[in-house]
Amino acid sequence: MDNEGRPLNMDIYFDRVVMVCNRTSQMVITTGILLDEERILTSYNPYRKTIAENKFTDLAVAVLMGRQFNSTAFQYIHKIEYYSIECHEQVVATNDTSLTPEQWHGIGKQHSSVHDLLILRIDTKLELLDPDPQKYSFDSISYYYFTSTGPMITVLAKRKDWLGNAVKFASLGYKDAKHIANGNGSILSTYEYEEGSNVVTDCDEWIIRDWGRVICIKNDDNNLGIASGSLLVYNNKLFGIGSFTLNKGNVSIFVFTDVRKYRREIFNKCVRESAESSTDSTTDMSTDDEYSSTPKQFHLG
Repeated sequence: MDNEGRPLNMDIYFDRVVMVCNRTSQMVITTGILLDEERILTSYNPYRKTIAENKFTDLAVAVLMGRQFNSTAFQYIHKIEYYSIECHEQVVATNDTSLTPEQWHGIGKQHSSVHDLLILRIDTKLELLDPDPQKYSFDSISYYYFTSTGPMITVLAKRKDWLGNAVKFASLGYKDAKHIANGNGSILSTYEYEEGSNVVTDCDEWIIRDWGRVICIKNDDNNLGIASGSLLVYNNKLFGIGSFTLNKGNVSIFVFTDVRKYRREIFNKCVRESAESSTDSTTDMSTDDEYSSTPKQFHLG
């Protein structure tokens, strides 16, 4: 915390993050981002069982609507609203039985990074806030009233967009087991690399290409691992959705599904049928332009 009680590593860019959670326990399963007023992008793997058992009614999407500083607790309190999920589609429909044994990995061979992206649609069209971090700041947040900080869409990188080394990610913990366990309680942590860090590495040196279309980031600080659904950002654009962490001896990498390779598929999933006749329902709201309920302790830090 600084002298004003602000988390030192809090990046208000990630106010746009949404969280998919259990409706009853509110335990967070994955983070995600808004593609438009009603569709969300997250990772696919954590939902294999949910999809198989058709239990999406047990889940909800938590969206950040506002923030207030609690001077008594000396922390920021977030106002969250919850929405039901009415559509879910894998970015490229893949039957588990079609995957080869080599495409499964992790403990118990229960993880596959092949097309590890999931699109959800909630039951309400949200009124979006202009997604420019300069439009609001900590200084504009009242000590007594909630300040609107969302919801906001996230701009997705396009196929030809270059990924530099000054990347940052947001994850439900990453440092160690305790940090990750706290993350599942809704604490989102962020990490940022310098441009000269040379952390973007060649995936071919680590994994076989059959594992998916991915981006690999060196884990030079030996953190334990990223959560599935973590968000990889460069130049205010989303480049990757966290899939898994791969260890080789004392070194490891973070593996993110590369959203640049799936843009067309992403924006054509969970399209509302009633909108097709009156509007272009597959419009990509994520452009290359410059960025032209119940309170809950839900904070970054």
